[in-house]
Amino acid sequence: MANIPQLQLLHDLLRYLSQLLKVQTNGRESATEKRHNRFILTGIEEGSIEKWLLDMDSRGVALNLPMLRDMANLLLYARKTTPTTVGNHWPAEFIRRRPNLSTRLSLKYDYQRALSEDP
Repeated sequence: MANIPQLQLLHDLLRYLSQLLKVQTNGRESATEKRHNRFILTGIEEGSIEKWLLDMDSRGVALNLPMLRDMANLLLYARKTTPTTVGNHWPAEFIRRRPNLSTRLSLKYDYQRALSEDP
């Protein structure tokens, strides 16, 4: 006599696989592959901003959050979509989402202090 819980498990597995096959044949993305719709920019646009930031940093340019916001707004303006601007907290959230990026605190170096430290 067959074991009933194993048959139920096999039945559930086959039903899941058939649903998965239906979804894949209809061309829909799975929930794990789909980008959440709360993001304003596409993944390619965010990747290009990250590449631009790293490139500018390697050249020694001191970037700040308003410059990052302006770059994102330029991309949105070129795409002509709504919303046309990113929010005030978008640059900080963008940097938090990207492990390759981080912020640094830069202080103005006092001229008198420099003279006293390096005679």
